[in-house]
This record gives sequence, C-alpha cells and structure tokens, in this order.
Amino acid sequence: MSVPSAYRESELLQLIAAGDESAFREFFHLYRDRLYTFIFRFTKSAHVTEELVQDIFMKCWTNRASLPDIANPNGYLSFMARNKCIDYLRKVANENAMLETVWKRIAAEQNTTEEQVNMAEARRLIEASLAQLSAQKRSVFHLSRYEGLSSREIAERLNLSERTVRNIMSEVLKHVRLYLQQHNVQLALAFAMVFSAL
Repeated sequence: MSVPSAYRESELLQLIAAGDESAFREFFHLYRDRLYTFIFRFTKSAHVTEELVQDIFMKCWTNRASLPDIANPNGYLSFMARNKCIDYLRKVANENAMLETVWKRIAAEQNTTEEQVNMAEARRLIEASLAQLSAQKRSVFHLSRYEGLSSREIAERLNLSERTVRNIMSEVLKHVRLYLQQHNVQLALAFAMVFSAL
C-alpha cells in the first residue's frame, strides 16, 4: 500500500506530531487494514481485533510527539501489533487455565458453606453460557467435565476426530470466558475461588 500522495510519509508524521487530526486519519487509513489482517490471524475475533487495532492507534496518537523519530512506521506498527497479540494470547491462556481449575474444584464438591455458595454461582453462570451452545458442543463439554472422558474416548463416542474434540473444547472455554466478561464478572468469582485455596 502506497503513502497518500498528499503527504510524504515523513511529512505525515511531522503533521501528526503537531496535532493535525486529518493527517492522523490519513495515517490510520494507510495502515489500519494491514494491522487488522495481521492481528485477526491470531485472535480469530473481529471484536477483539478491532479493539487491539484501536489501542495501537490510540497509543500512536497519545505518543504522537515521538512519531517523527520513527524511521520505519510500518515496522514500528508491526512490532506493536505483535506485542498486542502476545499479550492477548497470554491473557486468554491464563483465563482458560483458571476456568479449568474452577471446574476441577466444582467437581471436587468443597464442603464449606461459603464455598458451596460460590461454586453454585459459578456453576449457574457457566451452565447459562453453555445453554447458548449447540448440542454437540454441550455434549463434548459434559463428557469431558462430568464423565471425565479423554479426547480420544469422546471422539469415539461421538464419531468425531480427536482434533475436532480438542477444538470444540477450546471454543467452549472461550465462549464461557467471554460470557462471564459480558456479565461484568470478568472471572472475579472464579479467581476468588481459585485463590482462596492457595
């Protein structure tokens, strides 16, 4: 993608540094699609990708005074995009690990009254999120979590490949995590239950 003819790239950065919003819009439209395509390959979510792209450009605007010092804007933005993707994937991995731990503790049926209440609330929220999924995804989840079957055993029972079973479990965990976030839970309950036993 070429730089808009109205500006040479260095002049564009100088104008942005001076607070020129129209120049910043040019900069945004120049690189936005490229960043979106790169980030989406990792997040697989249009909503998350859009948020990360906006975060990158917001940081550029906030730190606009330093933009003229950047010799390679494309490389600079690509570096920021890679870091955003790494941070996001780490966050998702950590949250999924927390959900895994919560389900193990729910299955263990803790005895304290307070913890039983917390576990019941966690189960209610997670079951509500599962109700939004297809019958196949619910079946895979319940066979894994409630019957303790392995991916291979689930695959044989449902006539699926092991890879499909693993992909479904990953999708279910992602769905549950997003459901909790959308209900302003943000895994706080799950974290509290996990950390209370540490």
